[in-house]
Amino acid sequence: MSNTKLKYIRNISSYILFTGILFIQPLLIKKNHFELTNFKADLFIVISAIFVLSFIIELLAKRVTVRFNVFTGILISFLAVVFISSFISSQTFKESLLGSNGWRIGLLAITFALLIIVFVSSNMVDLNFFKYILIVSNFLVYILGIIDCSNPSISNLYLMIDHRLYFSYISTIGNVNWMVGYLCLTLPLLFMLYLKEEKRITKIVLLVVSSLGLLNCVITSSDGVYLGFGFAGIFAADYIFSNKEHVKDTCPILFAFSFELFVFRYSGLFSEKILNIDGISAVILNPLIIAAVFIVSGFLYLVYANREQKQLDVLSKILKYTMITVLLLCFVYVLYDLYTAARTFDFSWGNNRGYVWYYSRIAFDIFTPLEKLFGIGPENLKGWYYELSQQLKANYSVSHSEPVQILLSYGIAGLVTWFASWAYIFIFYFRNRKKNTNITVFFIPLVAYFMQSFVNSATTTNIAVLTVIVGLYINRLILKQSTNCHLFH
Repeated sequence: MSNTKLKYIRNISSYILFTGILFIQPLLIKKNHFELTNFKADLFIVISAIFVLSFIIELLAKRVTVRFNVFTGILISFLAVVFISSFISSQTFKESLLGSNGWRIGLLAITFALLIIVFVSSNMVDLNFFKYILIVSNFLVYILGIIDCSNPSISNLYLMIDHRLYFSYISTIGNVNWMVGYLCLTLPLLFMLYLKEEKRITKIVLLVVSSLGLLNCVITSSDGVYLGFGFAGIFAADYIFSNKEHVKDTCPILFAFSFELFVFRYSGLFSEKILNIDGISAVILNPLIIAAVFIVSGFLYLVYANREQKQLDVLSKILKYTMITVLLLCFVYVLYDLYTAARTFDFSWGNNRGYVWYYSRIAFDIFTPLEKLFGIGPENLKGWYYELSQQLKANYSVSHSEPVQILLSYGIAGLVTWFASWAYIFIFYFRNRKKNTNITVFFIPLVAYFMQSFVNSATTTNIAVLTVIVGLYINRLILKQSTNCHLFH
């Protein structure tokens, strides 16, 4: 095959990957819960298969490379554990391969996800296309998330869902828990791109999309999204307050967000949805909070727009450490709330997550030694949660916590390699953040996703986006670029 044809295949395959994972998979929808899960999973498999096939052709022709490092070794080790657990599983190998007894993250999906990470981390891809497809897709996802919870709903995305459960779904992503993971990946990434953007029109578009994403966080009414953002904010604070332009640019997003909150609360279009909002989202919808965000963001913008950097150093330090302190206090409060629930045996904590985790502990206790080491296989928890499903009159097939899900599915060996991969991501950041601030763009969404993963399970949509971001984050070609090099232009 000629080099010209191979180059054409590589360009097409890269665009297929980004278009499929960042645009088609998040936006296409089925109106039934199980059809939606299977449809998005099948889509991920098809997109990944096309991409991997073209990648193998290019690899054989030496048009692309595969770089092996410690992280690659960790990924291979995790995949080996998944293979072992799939073979020793009580379910059929086909069920393990496809993950058909759960949310479809089986051996095949995991294999494709790891191959995508290896490719994206080893080769320079079209970052400009990546940015614009991310902006367009999430503008649509966020807009639909707002429209669909209007009263009456204009989009009617989930007419087939029981009305009592209607507000448990949002936009084209599906269940609010799925949306939490998606928001933790996409919104911080869009925000970081916004801070680095220099083109005026693109920056305005990113501002609008980011503010719409914040409103979607409120609409989810899930504290998990704030858990992710709060933890990420601890790391982002240093980046934001290190430059007066970053602070000044953050203010318009908060200003626009406060305006959207005002419209959301008082327009009358979302009255039914507001009745179903609780937790931190309900606090944010308090009129005093809306007014405070509006006033503070406007005030800080005026201050930072009319002062030199040196004049703002002290104020920036005060604001940075105040932000970090508040976020840490909130984080401690969440941990204390969880501890109190466990101590008082309030298993309903976190919308019945306490029950799920309690049954998960019982299940692990009665695993055989081999199962404790390698788990019971991908997406094989439905039977173990049968009694729980009967008790709560709901269908439970996942642990609503990635670490718990990993432990039960792939055992201690799987959990160790899972934590090892995240440890590498954190170590990589602390070793390289001063060399090149570009990696911060990808690190912040990873941190947000990592923290929310403790209270949510993975989906194929989120895993797909996660693989691309991880690949870009550890891409050594990006790391070698100058901090002042505008990667997204």
